[in-house]
Amino acid sequence: MKRIAKLPTMFGLWAAFFAVFWIVSVIAGGDAVNGKIEDGRYYLCSHGKYTQVSRADYVTSASAVMIIAAGPALLFFILLLMSLSTIKEGFWAGLAVAAILLLFGGASLWLAIISLGCILRALAVI
Repeated sequence: MKRIAKLPTMFGLWAAFFAVFWIVSVIAGGDAVNGKIEDGRYYLCSHGKYTQVSRADYVTSASAVMIIAAGPALLFFILLLMSLSTIKEGFWAGLAVAAILLLFGGASLWLAIISLGCILRALAVI
């Protein structure tokens, strides 16, 4: 039960990090997930407008997106595991909750993987 009590704290930390990332992203001109690497130059993108940045800024942006995406993915998968116990009590309700959590957790995980790809490209690993 103590683990469940920590979820609001974890969500609060994630929300604060997201708010800071969003503000910095607006000021910097976008994020690396929508950006690109072209001829050794790094670009962040927001609403179709590219802004050239340093490699460090690009990697930092991609890392922040990965953290932002991985947090909810982890939370959704934790909630999914917790909801599996409710399937016994109300099969269809529990199954619906599990499907929704799996969908959102998978989407968040996919965004985290895309962000990791941005980081690896910037570091010239792939």
